[in-house]
Amino acid sequence: MKKRITFSGENRNLEDIVSFYNLCKSALLKYKENIKKGLEIPEEFIGFTPEELDQHFKDKIEELENLICLDLLAAVEAKLRMDYLTRVYNRKKDNLSRIFRHIYKEKAERALSRPIIFSPKSPV
Repeated sequence: MKKRITFSGENRNLEDIVSFYNLCKSALLKYKENIKKGLEIPEEFIGFTPEELDQHFKDKIEELENLICLDLLAAVEAKLRMDYLTRVYNRKKDNLSRIFRHIYKEKAERALSRPIIFSPKSPV
C-alpha cells in the first residue's frame, strides 16, 4: 500500500464555525448600533448618512457570510477526505469502503484532487 497521509487534528468543527459567524455578526451589529447612537464614531464613518452606514454594515455582513461559506466548504471537504482515507487505511468491510479502496488502488491520494469519487464512472 502507498505511503499513508497523517491527519493534523486541526480540522474545524462545523458548530465552531457557526458559533464564530454568530459572534462576528452580533459584534458587527452592536458596533453599528453604537455608531448610530453616537457612543463611538470612528473617523472612517464621519459624514456617513444613516443609509450609507446601514449599507456599509450590510456589505460587511455579506462579506462575513461569504467567508463563512468558504470555511464551511473547506471543513466539509476535509471531513470527506479524512473519511475516504480512514475507510481505505482501516480496510472497513462496508460497500462504500470497498469502493473507496478500489479507487485508492487506481488513483491513491490523487482521487481526492478531482471529483472521481462522485463521478458517474465510479465503480459503484
